[in-house]
Amino acid sequence: MNYLGLAMAGVDDFQMFGEDFLPPEAPEVQEVQPAQQGNSATTRLNWTPLMSAHMLQKFTNLVAEGVRTDKGFKDFHVNVVTKDLQAFCGQPVVTSQVSNHLRKWRTKWQKVERNQWR
Repeated sequence: MNYLGLAMAGVDDFQMFGEDFLPPEAPEVQEVQPAQQGNSATTRLNWTPLMSAHMLQKFTNLVAEGVRTDKGFKDFHVNVVTKDLQAFCGQPVVTSQVSNHLRKWRTKWQKVERNQWR
């Protein structure tokens, strides 16, 4: 919007003819945080290779200790790995994020196994 040539004498104290327009000081605007959507609203976790390696190492240690994984890991074991990962990376991590990431690695491993025997 061009304010040159604006002449509104007597209306909100505007009198301008080629002058620099300086708006009145506005109050400081506070940053608005997005609204939480129920209990399931979590921030997106960007998995780094170090975080993935740490998670996979913890699950590998569980298997080495003798945890039976023929039907997957129990929720208890996923919770333990989640808490350990959260302490490791210093970011909030939710159990569903770890479960989904483990599922991603499981599908990658299945593709490797399938291609190995062809």
